[in-house]
Amino acid sequence: MIVALHFLALLSSTMAWGRVGLMSENRNGTVGGGGGGDRCTCDVFLPSSTFPVRDLVVVEHTAAEISHKLDLEMGKLEEYEIKMTAYVEKILKLSVEIEKMEKNPSDYNDVDFDDVKVEIKQMEALIKELQVSISGSTTIFEVLRVEITVMDEDLTRLEKTYDKNLVMVTRREYVKIQLQLEECERRHNELFNPNIGSCAHTGIIKVSKPIVSHLNAHLNSGYKFGGWGKDSKPVPDRESMYWYSGYTSGSIVDIRFYTNYKNLILRNHFQHHNLHSSWIGTGNNFIIRDNTLYYQINSPFGLAKLNFTTMKYESRVIAGASTRFSYSSSINQNFDFAADETGLWVTYATEESGGRLVIAKINEASFGVEDEWQTSVYKPGVSNAFMVCGVLYAVRTVDIQTEELFYMYDTKTKEESYISVPFERFQDKFSNLDYNPTDQKLYMYNDGYYVNYHLWFNHTIEATAEPTMLTILLLLLPAFSPALAWTPLEDWESGNVTASVGDSGQCICHVNLPDITFPADRVQHMQEISKELTLEVEIQMKKIVVYGGKLEVYLEELLDLTVRVAMLETSPDSYIKLDFELLRIELREFEALVSQLKESLNSSSPMFDSLYTEIHNMTLIVNQLETYDKSNLDVIRIEFAKLQKKLEECQKDQELIKPDIGNCNHTGILSITKPMVVQLNAHLNPSYQYGGWGKDSKPVRGFESMYFYGGHTSPNLNNFRLYSDYGNLLLRVAFKSHSTPRGWEGAGNNFIIHGNTIYYQLNSPFSMSKLNLTNSKYDYRVIPAASQRFSYSYSTNQNMDFAADENGLWVMYASEESKGKIVVAKIDEKSFGVEDEWSTGAFKQLAGNAFMACGVMYATRSVDLNTEEIYYSYNTQTKEEKHLNIRFQKFQEKYSNLDYNPTDQKLYMYNQGYYVSYNVRFNRE
Repeated sequence: MIVALHFLALLSSTMAWGRVGLMSENRNGTVGGGGGGDRCTCDVFLPSSTFPVRDLVVVEHTAAEISHKLDLEMGKLEEYEIKMTAYVEKILKLSVEIEKMEKNPSDYNDVDFDDVKVEIKQMEALIKELQVSISGSTTIFEVLRVEITVMDEDLTRLEKTYDKNLVMVTRREYVKIQLQLEECERRHNELFNPNIGSCAHTGIIKVSKPIVSHLNAHLNSGYKFGGWGKDSKPVPDRESMYWYSGYTSGSIVDIRFYTNYKNLILRNHFQHHNLHSSWIGTGNNFIIRDNTLYYQINSPFGLAKLNFTTMKYESRVIAGASTRFSYSSSINQNFDFAADETGLWVTYATEESGGRLVIAKINEASFGVEDEWQTSVYKPGVSNAFMVCGVLYAVRTVDIQTEELFYMYDTKTKEESYISVPFERFQDKFSNLDYNPTDQKLYMYNDGYYVNYHLWFNHTIEATAEPTMLTILLLLLPAFSPALAWTPLEDWESGNVTASVGDSGQCICHVNLPDITFPADRVQHMQEISKELTLEVEIQMKKIVVYGGKLEVYLEELLDLTVRVAMLETSPDSYIKLDFELLRIELREFEALVSQLKESLNSSSPMFDSLYTEIHNMTLIVNQLETYDKSNLDVIRIEFAKLQKKLEECQKDQELIKPDIGNCNHTGILSITKPMVVQLNAHLNPSYQYGGWGKDSKPVRGFESMYFYGGHTSPNLNNFRLYSDYGNLLLRVAFKSHSTPRGWEGAGNNFIIHGNTIYYQLNSPFSMSKLNLTNSKYDYRVIPAASQRFSYSYSTNQNMDFAADENGLWVMYASEESKGKIVVAKIDEKSFGVEDEWSTGAFKQLAGNAFMACGVMYATRSVDLNTEEIYYSYNTQTKEEKHLNIRFQKFQEKYSNLDYNPTDQKLYMYNQGYYVSYNVRFNRE
């Protein structure tokens, strides 16, 4: 801007110009005017730090040019997409036409074939031309990307150099804080002013810490089974009513009602109902809805309800629902009632579903099932479940203090997903967990205590920052900013000043000052444009990559069409002759492979004999078909594919037939074979469900073929038998039988024989124990941290689990310090002490069993009635844990012993009284 400053100097008596001491100070600078003799001089001192507006204007012009180029290229991409759609249609038409030719080649002549070939060539030319165009667009987008990067760097430089007051940083921080404040307010409203009845969210994202209200109304911690909460659809005047029902076992015998929360805490009930003796319930997953109790009844097994308004009982049987499947935290929880914003639900499991949860929607008026949904989550692996907005949430235990929402199934979309929303428990176990849509809380009956949780939902509405007074102040900040203050005197320099003498002898100074205000709005606007341009370029670049891939596919399809036309042009006789000759060559290669495989294994088997026979038969069929059927190869091709598949399976099984014993040169277990069921136990009694069997994992000389078996009707170890070899195991001819003397009886079933010594758990004192079978000497060692609270899910007293692998002897247990998670300990076999320990992330009570292989712990869990899964591994060498999904089949539902043996790389399972083994395949790639 141009600023004209007039300074008047008074003439002295000598009429000489004198230096005038007048100074003018304002936002533009300091100006002095004066003279000596006949001269007029102006001295102006200006701040050197002025904003280079010209640089910003260049950036703005660059952004406009980039935007224009981007629009042009985006228009080209739309044209490319239109062309590609047309090309796809043409290729499809050509495919249909060639198929017709292949079905009836005699109806077409060389001219027809040439026409098709010309069309294919034309299509190839068009696609290649489009590829060139797309390549050009790719180059332009890459140039634009570089230009935007340079533009962004210029804006950053301008901000860092000239935004002395950090206006831009302050604005960004302000917007960030404002969004955080809005999010905090939204969550606050969810807790204290929840949007009751709304399902405008994508699910639960957080559960609060437990809010412990009180010990139950009986003031007795022995009442561990029960439930409490509010009516999920309250009748008028009972919106504040609470209810409670508790007992010392998983039965429902009575229920109490309280007018409000205060009376619940004070234990002042206004109603107390005892259920009729013939209508007593079982399980603890009951709820109150519309002043009606919904619960499970066992005689007959089904759904029951009691309307407290009419005091009328009613029941319904759900065909297929099973009494076998309960939650992991409590027995008899076969039916689980739930209520949410969409109505009343019940979940259960059936034999048909393999123990997996089934969700059923209940019609409240008819008390019948409206609809059903099958989930994939195994009920005994779940500690509880509830419904929110038509979505099932399944819960499982992580450790003694932590629960986790791990699975959800949406009944509207039939979509399932695995999630991880952990939350804290007040006590170890709980028997009831339900969501209430009237206040959007979870109610838990936790070992006799009333506990509830707030829920946070993932709302889809985005937070928006509206202009406020603070925003306006930030916009005005440059006008009042200290950045406009004078810089030190030594940094100043003369400005553009002209001096002149006025008509009256005045000294007039004309000063041209640039604007030194930092243009925060313009810079911020350009930064936003830069981000938008960057995003748009990336989107278009991704489109181009997709287009390029599609064009490559189109060219491959055209090449395939060209080959097919060429085959049609070739004489049928030569084509068929060539095919038969190729088949003969491949059959000879098959025969050579089978011979090589047989020699490498140095053995014969029915599998090899079968393969030889089939190859010979195939050769005869090929010769026969060539003689009388030169136009049809379908039969021989089908048989050929079957033979090839069998050979591949045979090659895969080579590792199982002849495993690389003692070698840990692999990355872990890849798969488990189907169960090999040997026979029923040596007692020939299926009631001997607890026990173990297998081989010595470190056999002494002369006992390499020895097997052992120990079985009982309870999870104890009182005696075990030794067999010289597999044949004698089958014949039940033991060469030695050991009975543990008094005081040395074992507990649990995770015992092994290693180095002709049996290692097992001793309960008095609680410790690990061993019996040397060579010298019949007993010994034990106490592990102070090991706890008797934590066993595997299939059996009690499995506190210590012994294992052996290529690296030696191990024991696995859980402790209070580890919160019930498995601890792996390496045992020194000479001193019978612990060498080292590793804490894992696998909660022991969730695991069906665990074993070691090459220093890696593998934990299993049940998927359904017939399926087990290796779901977790922990490598003691790298301290790395992994979550796996290696499924294998069970012969029976439950098992009490599972151990890996490094001498043959097999898993040995004692499966409800049966000897079962598995071959283990490792990933050696």
